[in-house]
Parts: sequence; structure tokens; C-alpha cells
Amino acid sequence: MRSRLLTGVAALDPGVRVVETMLTTQCNMRCRYCDQRRSASRAMPSTVLDAAVRRLVSSKLVRPQLTLYGGEPLLAAPLVRRALDRVREWAPPWMTPDVRIVTNGTRLDEEMSGLLVRREVFITISCDGVPAAQNARSPGSFEDLDELFVRMRREHPAHFRNRVAVKVTLTPSNVSHLAESFRYFLSRGIRTVEIAPAAARASGWSRRQARELDRQLAAVVRLSREEYRRSGRIPFRALRPYEASAPAPGGPACGCGSHGLLFVDVDGRIAPCAAFIPSALPERAPIHRRIVAALDGLHVSAPDLASGLLRREGRARRLRSLRRPADRNRTSRRCSRCPARASCLVCPGATALAGGRVPEFQCDVNRLVVFHRTQFHRRLRKEAEAEGRFRKGVLHARFLRDHALALLP
Repeated sequence: MRSRLLTGVAALDPGVRVVETMLTTQCNMRCRYCDQRRSASRAMPSTVLDAAVRRLVSSKLVRPQLTLYGGEPLLAAPLVRRALDRVREWAPPWMTPDVRIVTNGTRLDEEMSGLLVRREVFITISCDGVPAAQNARSPGSFEDLDELFVRMRREHPAHFRNRVAVKVTLTPSNVSHLAESFRYFLSRGIRTVEIAPAAARASGWSRRQARELDRQLAAVVRLSREEYRRSGRIPFRALRPYEASAPAPGGPACGCGSHGLLFVDVDGRIAPCAAFIPSALPERAPIHRRIVAALDGLHVSAPDLASGLLRREGRARRLRSLRRPADRNRTSRRCSRCPARASCLVCPGATALAGGRVPEFQCDVNRLVVFHRTQFHRRLRKEAEAEGRFRKGVLHARFLRDHALALLP
């Protein structure tokens, strides 16, 4: 009976869902909050990239996802082209892989833009927003990205509207520019904006800044509500209900260590996720090293990779440090009282980098986003109910008007 049950589970398992690749450790920007290791640049060998694509097309899913990362992946443009060619050549006829690239945008020239558009690649551009925010990240980069947004909107309007997103790395220093940056992105026609708190230690974060973040998110929610009324789309990704699903109880707080997620490092090693990349991260806290050691040892070209990934997933589920606070036996007093505890999405990597304690900055971002997401959908529901009552009242008034003579005694 048990063997038949396991066979049934295996038959339902789609295998690989996501393959993420570190094409190069090289980057042409030196973002002030970046915590990647500054060492000799390395590029992924073509044989490793081919092995990663073969793992992708082995999936049983119709639309598995391939994401190209760096460093700056467009500094390895030949590898980007090779990945796109291999996916097109090797994917079975019934499969349409969802290919994505995460780039700082500075190398996204007309030729590369055209290629990515023709291959229907989803482009995520890392940009922190208005000049005060983006130039603090990398001086002089705002003008280049602003020109990129204008050009892509003009030359590839449909792709820009539906398959381009902006990702803001939130830091204590740019929190005060969040709403202004969000307004700027909307003015440039960008329809998906996401935020991610910087994983590095956020020095100087205070209760006063948390209150400022609260005000900024409230303004972003108002702008999102206006855009939703106008276009029917929710531009702030964190407000979308299908982006807010909680992880399964008892396992890691994210996909870290999942057998369906392959993060292929530049040398072919399978990292647990993007937060634990051996080639890019310097020496960290002991808890961080323990997680890497427990989930390390796999290579993308290994013949028994599928069974190795299943064993790794079992080890990941047993690591208390990867669990969300709601699933831990012991949590801090603040975590136990937090209203956002059940849906806590604080990255376990950021917690590990902080020595095992949930960082205040990431905690406040998660808590306030959950609060404003709840308020946003509550407000939409009330407006929809009010609209329904209004329409019902209008219809009733029309009925009385149209049948007034019949209703007279």
C-alpha cells in the first residue's frame, strides 16, 4: 500500500519548476548596499549552462521557469543568447518555458532589447526610483534607466506593458522616496513594481523610520487604488492576492532547498537559493555557514541529481532556521504577538546573515506590507459592495420610472 502511494505521489510530481542561473559574478555597478563578494569575476561555462537548460526541459510542466541572474547577466551576453537558443531548440513541442532575466538595465541596448522582446523574455529591471534614490545606489545611473524606460515604451509598447517589471531594493536611506518613486514608475508606464528589503544589515533603522515607511506604503496604496480604478490592474506586486500566499506549514518559509527549485551557481553547484550562493557571498555568521553546509554537495550535471534534490529537501525541512516564525517551537516575544506572524515572509537568508535573529528592518517591511495589503483589499471589497448597492438602486429607480403607470392605483 505504501509503495503504491509513493508511486502515485511520484506520478503527480512535476519535477523541476524553476531553474535560476548565476551567469556571471561580474557587475558594472557597485551598489552601496550590495553584499556580493568582490573577487575575481567568473563566468558560467557553456557546458554548465547547457546542463541547466537540460534540467529545465526535463520538467513535466508546460511552463517551467528559467531565470538568468548575475552579477549583471548582460555582461555575459553570449551566455544569454545561448540560453535562449538552447531553450528554443530543446524544449518539447508541448512546453513553453517562461524565461526571465534580472538586470540593472545599463547594458540593455536596442539590439538586446529586441532579442529579449522577440523571445518573449520577462525583464525585471533593478531600479530604486527617483534620482535621489537611484543615484544614491549608483551615481549617475538614473538618467540611463530613465532613457531606457522611454525607449522601450516607445519601441516595444506591448512587451513593456505586459512583460517588464521594476524591482526596488528598499533600504533605510531610500524609504522616504518610496511613494515618489512609485509615482514616477507609473508615469513611465510601468505596470508592475515590487520591493525587496536589502538583505545586508540595515544600520540606523529606527521606530521613526518605521513610521515613515508606514506613511510611504499608505501613499503607495492610494496610488495603487487609483490605478486599479483606471486600468483594473494592481501595479504594486505586494498587494496582489496571488503574490501573498503563505508557505506550507512545517517547511521552509520559502522555496529554499525545494527539489523543484534549482539555483545553479556559476560553477554548476546547486545552491539552496539566491540567498546562499557560494560564489558570491563572503564569510558569514555560523548559522549561515551551517545552512549552506547542510544543503550543499549537489552539481547540475550529476546523474542522480533528482534523488539528491529530494534528500536535500528533507534536510531543509528539518532545519529550524529556515522555518517561518509561526512554525518554530520558540520565537521571540515580539514574533509571538505579531499580527503578521502567520504570513511572515522575511527571508530566512537575511535572518541567517543576522546570526539567527529576524532583522528589525525586514520585520517592519513584512509587517507593514501585510497590514496595508489587508487594508487595500478590505477597501476594494467595500467599494465593490457600495458599487453593487448603487447599481441595484439605479436599476430599481429605472424600474419604477418605466412602470410608473402600471403601478398607479
